[in-house]
Amino acid sequence: MVPITQTQQFFTGWQAAQPFESENDAHVARMEAFFDAWKRSVPAGASSNPAEAFHCQQFAEFSAAFSPACQDYRRTGVRANAWRAAGVGKDEMRNSAVLRWLLDGFEDHGQGAAILVAILRQLKRTDLAELASVHPYWTRVEACPFGEQESRIDIEIESPRFLIFIEVKVRATETGNQLERYLDLAAAKAAAEQKPSALIFLTPTGRHAVSEKLREKIIPFSWKQLARILDEHVRKEGLSNTTAGTLLLQYAEHVRTLR
Repeated sequence: MVPITQTQQFFTGWQAAQPFESENDAHVARMEAFFDAWKRSVPAGASSNPAEAFHCQQFAEFSAAFSPACQDYRRTGVRANAWRAAGVGKDEMRNSAVLRWLLDGFEDHGQGAAILVAILRQLKRTDLAELASVHPYWTRVEACPFGEQESRIDIEIESPRFLIFIEVKVRATETGNQLERYLDLAAAKAAAEQKPSALIFLTPTGRHAVSEKLREKIIPFSWKQLARILDEHVRKEGLSNTTAGTLLLQYAEHVRTLR
């Protein structure tokens, strides 16, 4: 039997042992709130000074039933992730390839331009979102505008009506004047056909370009924002029990680990 007072003492000691070290302050705050709430918890209907909070017989019955139930649960494949199994990992080129597939309106995921349009609306580029929703476009990875081999665009989305470059980062940082070169290339290529353009900078945190003079011209975007957009798309379109929905949710789960 474990009295509640001992449980409270345990979690008080746990919190006091050492401060949490984490890059995510929000995560630390949630953990601290959890332990604070745990200390104050009392089972429903219990007296103000309950004799015990742990019942050996009930736990034994739970343990006996848990193993087969857990095996049945795992056999459904609910915890499988196709992208994790495929080894996409934190490789920028592999993630760029998957993202290009998601954004391509002609691909076999069947969502048309919906994901690209949702991203553009999230980034407040409604002008481009409207164009992408009604005009055909093409996507490619490792594109070299004007044949410049030293300037490889991770994802290029091109239409006779608009142009979008996406620079993808997972672990790497900016290289020299990379973003400035890409911005100039996008402007030059779009100007030739007199169409709007954008350069999206996709990173784990949605950070801005290092150069302050570029910050108003380059659109920051994060993998977590992408994950939320995919989750919302699946919910809104009722795709939870479909192959497409499963793949989208699994990729959302995967990109949340990119940091």
